[in-house]
Amino acid sequence: MDESVYHLHYEQEEKHWWFAARSIIVRRIIEKYGNLRPGDTILDIGCGTGAILKELSRTYSVVGIDMSPLAVQYSKKRGLKDVFEMPVEDFPTDKYNVKAALLLDVIEHIDDDLAVLKRAREIVGRDGRVIVTVPAYMWMWSAHDVLHHHKRRYSKRQLRDVLDQAGLEPVKFTYYNTLLFPVGAAK
Repeated sequence: MDESVYHLHYEQEEKHWWFAARSIIVRRIIEKYGNLRPGDTILDIGCGTGAILKELSRTYSVVGIDMSPLAVQYSKKRGLKDVFEMPVEDFPTDKYNVKAALLLDVIEHIDDDLAVLKRAREIVGRDGRVIVTVPAYMWMWSAHDVLHHHKRRYSKRQLRDVLDQAGLEPVKFTYYNTLLFPVGAAK
């Protein structure tokens, strides 16, 4: 992402309505489909500035990784300790017993989204969960995507296909923040 986006996210994630709504949605998805108990470990792959990790740390043990040193710095500024600058390939599975991996608006930034999804599956093991959110529909591509360094947006079918190739079995597919969708569709 453009460095300016990290600064903006850090300043806005705990107070802007969009981030607040996203945080509530992610928590509900984790509670409903995550198959987790309090204290279980969640790995946030591409944790950004750490707002969701901080929220989840109230209930779960959390670990975050990101490729951006600035994102890691901001996450630590939020009081998170187990946040590291590293690619997912280097994540030490012997050090953490991860029950769920989050890829929240992450795989659209990565050339090889399939490899990252496969690695997330390896990290959580057979009984773990991988929770993925992505921006929808290439026809909604905008300057926002360019600023965030996105490589693509996904249709439901495209996401289902890459999850299937990664050996992940989808439990729930849905769109969120759809209240804004008609505005985007009307452009």
